[in-house]
Amino acid sequence: MARLIEEICTEAHVAEEQGFDGCFIPEQHQQPDGFIPSTLVLAAAVAARTKRIKVGTDVLVLPLHHPVQVAEDVATLDAISGGRVILGLGKGVIPSDFAAFGVPLRWSVSLFEEGIEIIRQCWIEEQFSFAGKRFHLENLSITPKPLQNPCPPIWIGALSPQAVKRAGRLGDGWIALPSIQTVSIVQSLAQMYREEAKRWHRQPYIAAHFEAGIGETREKAREEYEPRLLSNYRYYWRLGAFHLLSNETNDPWLKDVKEEKDFRLDYVRDRLILGSPEDCREQIEKWHRETGIEYFILRFRHPEGPSHEKVTQTLRLFGEKVIPHFS
Repeated sequence: MARLIEEICTEAHVAEEQGFDGCFIPEQHQQPDGFIPSTLVLAAAVAARTKRIKVGTDVLVLPLHHPVQVAEDVATLDAISGGRVILGLGKGVIPSDFAAFGVPLRWSVSLFEEGIEIIRQCWIEEQFSFAGKRFHLENLSITPKPLQNPCPPIWIGALSPQAVKRAGRLGDGWIALPSIQTVSIVQSLAQMYREEAKRWHRQPYIAAHFEAGIGETREKAREEYEPRLLSNYRYYWRLGAFHLLSNETNDPWLKDVKEEKDFRLDYVRDRLILGSPEDCREQIEKWHRETGIEYFILRFRHPEGPSHEKVTQTLRLFGEKVIPHFS
């Protein structure tokens, strides 16, 4: 773990040098080595080692944390980073995560919605009280306040129509997940999100998390990254994420996958940012043009690899050959 954290901090520094805008950290529990459970702790280490790059979570599973603690920790992180935090939040869907914290999964929606309201009030109000279904707070006042004015943006990860509407109602942005959704589904959800955000007088903003890889040629990129991506997709299939997605969006794209070994990258090849620099540029342009995605979060590193050295090479190649195209 110590080596992993050092490598991630170094990679964030390289990403900053290469012109990337942000470094985002996920939250995972009870998983093999290579997954990080303490998202904000690692984010603080990244913030301390960088100067410009934004530091975000993609995503912190809010129902597993007390919102007052999250508000305090993120305000402190905002101070450490000099006002560079983006708080990405998710409702959570994995039953074993909720069981580990003794939180009923059936409470996830109410915990999530009340938690976001409490976090914002902690940041903005000098003192407030809150009475909800899950939380009752009296005369609460926290310090420090965040450096960002009025507060760090809250982006909400969402896959289903109901969750996307929630992001429009409560969030400053929506984090989509095109790597497991078709272009047409993301288009439909994006329209739904924009309408809901405007209905609640919020400025819509769409970010998206993509599985990604780049090489000097398409063949080199696939040789290095496709085995890792396949392993990653099979991991989420084992967790049941795709089954949940299919039920919520009526997307039958995995109907032929009966076992983990049945999964092939052919199912998702058009949902990746993967290939040569030219391929990556074209794929980013396509997704922006067809869905309106404004912010691309690209995952180049998985617990199965590539190596730290290869990831730093990837960041430099992407920074030299792709990012200038969009500057």
